[in-house]
Amino acid sequence: MRILIPVVFRYLQRGDASVLNSVIETLSKVFPNASFLAACQPGVDLKQHNLEMLDGFFPNSANRLVALWKRIVYFYVLAVVVAWYWTFKRRLNLPAKLEPIIMKAYAEADVVILPLMDGINSIYSFETLLGCLYKIFIAKILGKPVMLYAVHIGPFEDTTKGKICTFLTRLVLDRVDVITVRGFTSITWLKKMGVSNPRVYVTADPAFLLEPCLNERVKRFIEGFDHRRNPVIGINTSALLYRYGFLHCENLRLKFLAYVKLLSMIVDYLVEEINAVVILVPHSFILGDDDREVSEYVLNSVRDSSRVRCIVEEFTPEELKAIIGHLDLFVATRHHPFIHAISMHVPTIGIDYISKMKDTAAVCTYDEWVRDIKDLSYESLIFQINLLWSNREYVKTSLVEKARRMRKLAFLNANLLKDLVKCSFKKPSLARATVTVVD
Repeated sequence: MRILIPVVFRYLQRGDASVLNSVIETLSKVFPNASFLAACQPGVDLKQHNLEMLDGFFPNSANRLVALWKRIVYFYVLAVVVAWYWTFKRRLNLPAKLEPIIMKAYAEADVVILPLMDGINSIYSFETLLGCLYKIFIAKILGKPVMLYAVHIGPFEDTTKGKICTFLTRLVLDRVDVITVRGFTSITWLKKMGVSNPRVYVTADPAFLLEPCLNERVKRFIEGFDHRRNPVIGINTSALLYRYGFLHCENLRLKFLAYVKLLSMIVDYLVEEINAVVILVPHSFILGDDDREVSEYVLNSVRDSSRVRCIVEEFTPEELKAIIGHLDLFVATRHHPFIHAISMHVPTIGIDYISKMKDTAAVCTYDEWVRDIKDLSYESLIFQINLLWSNREYVKTSLVEKARRMRKLAFLNANLLKDLVKCSFKKPSLARATVTVVD
């Protein structure tokens, strides 16, 4: 069986890599003879996962010329497919000269799955939403089974842009065979939009199934941890988070400086009051979105840099998960480091910006430890850290069962795909859809 994953996986963004590795590893167990075709940047072990790379068709860049090129390609492919559909209204073989790379990839696929589709909202750019929807649209025009695989949907603003995005989203999602989402907020948005067709399940992010890798490189990094003498506390230094908070600041530069100051003050507190060693943990190494740049600014701003360690090596997601698992407490500013910490039973505070983290936390009943960046202050974060630190043993114990449940929900995605492939259910309306959380 051939599984197409037409989603851009930026492998140096370790959240993307966590999802790609987890999805392919899990589906390889459910479909032992499956082959995979995905759009991803270099870095993944293609042979290990029986994975082929859909090279260069889905570029991802902030460059204006590339963004323009993306828009042209999106509308070109849509125009070709729509014209083809309305002319013939049934599946035909395109002439070779009219068959771009994407048509060949879809034509050869037995099923299309779309994880990591967090752009289905009106908050990001219109191009981001269009890029998500047209991949679904092409698959359904070609008669392929389609599954949205543990996605996050929404929010949609009550603006002209938001209404256009809502209309397009409803039009496309009505034609999807199965949708699994990571939380109840997505269910709410599906109902608000009037999506009436797919079967919808609440599951969990595939990254809960990612296996940590305690190799020699990781052992060298953690060998200096002396938990009895100094607690080891990690802070994930997202290079993205500050854009969505610090609303009192007039521009992004001032927001960034306020963000660095906040993290530096938190580090100083942890070192001086809790006697901790602080590890600054990046989870993205992409140019323009490199968490290590934030780490460097924070390191240069703290009072005692000798008690602060920055991760500078480009560890794999499995290695980063292993490192996070050896922390006594963690502050997560990205979604997937939060997931790694929860699944490794590390008491964690999450700082959210678009409800993804909050949704995940709600499903595993951990939402009391997630804060919104828009409402965050030094005092509130210190209060939360102290409260979690004083209850860390209880929280750590409770996370064992929560993580087990979330892994079970994450594996449900693969079982639902197996059912879809077998065509074992029809598409009911959302009012009658089974919204399921497995205990």
